[in-house]
Amino acid sequence: MPASVQKRDDTKKGPGETLEKRSRESSLAAAALPKKPAENRKEHIINLDRTDSELFAVAPPPPPPPPHPTEKVVVQPKPIVAPERRHSPPPRTSTPTSATPYSVASLQQYTSNFREQNVIRESRLGKVFLAELPEGKLLEVMKIDNPNGRVSVDDFLELVALISEIKHPNTLELVGYCAEYGQRLLVYNHFSRKTLDDALHDREEIDIELSWNARLQVALSSGKALEYLHESFQPPIVHQNFEPANVLLDDKLSVCVAECGLAELMPSSSVTQLSGRLRTLLNYDAPEFQESGIISERGDVYSFGVVMLELLTGRKPYDSSRPRHEQHLVRWAGCQLHDIESLSKMVDPSIRGQCSEKVLSRFADIISRCIQREPEFRPPVSAVVQDITSIVNASREESE
Repeated sequence: MPASVQKRDDTKKGPGETLEKRSRESSLAAAALPKKPAENRKEHIINLDRTDSELFAVAPPPPPPPPHPTEKVVVQPKPIVAPERRHSPPPRTSTPTSATPYSVASLQQYTSNFREQNVIRESRLGKVFLAELPEGKLLEVMKIDNPNGRVSVDDFLELVALISEIKHPNTLELVGYCAEYGQRLLVYNHFSRKTLDDALHDREEIDIELSWNARLQVALSSGKALEYLHESFQPPIVHQNFEPANVLLDDKLSVCVAECGLAELMPSSSVTQLSGRLRTLLNYDAPEFQESGIISERGDVYSFGVVMLELLTGRKPYDSSRPRHEQHLVRWAGCQLHDIESLSKMVDPSIRGQCSEKVLSRFADIISRCIQREPEFRPPVSAVVQDITSIVNASREESE
């Protein structure tokens, strides 16, 4: 049938028939499409039993990247260097020097239990006791005051090592020590009970005549001891307690200086904290030590000058029994040393007329330079010894 006729026939049909026909055609077209496999389709099912932590769980972090390949490094071992010693060395267990270690018990036996009758002299550091060994040999034991362990064992043994090296004809020789039970004891060869202080101021009890020439010899020998301490050690050994009580004299007027090398043990008390005999002792100390605690070789030179002034005048460095303007020896005599008339009057009456004015003036000039207030104006002790030697030679020539 012609197409035009067919079209007309369709138009003649009703609306219902047309919708039915289109529905069948849509179904046939959908059936003709390719179908998806069943496994690719998933049903969306909500599980109401799952918790929030399961629903909102955070994904674990990704694994770390693999490590980079390492290179083999060879480190050469470094030698072990001992650290710099800044503190005291460890305690020694053996004798540091040739000095003999003594027990407290043995020294108690030798000194009769440190009884007062055995005390032969005293100083700022403590008392010195006479000791007698079983075979009869005499020693001197210095019992150093050590409150609250002020001097440690290590410091004490180092000091013993230093003092044991001091060997001179005019210095007292250390032969032993003791550091048991908190004690600090130094043992010396015994030289003499007599001192220059006794010879100058206790003439009735000490039968020693100090002539002018004898006084020059005492000054020379004492100066040689100080010169040895200052010149033979590095750093120099400062005595710091040079005074007539530490200048020992035997019957032949030979000289031995005691307490050498003990400056480190000197108490640090200020002048205002001292009284009595200890305060008068400070008149041998240099002004810089009394004012600032400065210790030096020139301080020893000052003390030596005061002792020589004491040899010249026969007066103590401080004497409250004299008129007020004469009580302090250095202040009174220092300004008169270059006046020959005043100098002649201040000389010890027991030696007046035993030397010429020229020799006396030269000796006074040495004293004047030694007791200068400023340490830089004082000569070294070696120069003082040379000057005294020349005076001794001049005095000997005058005597002949």
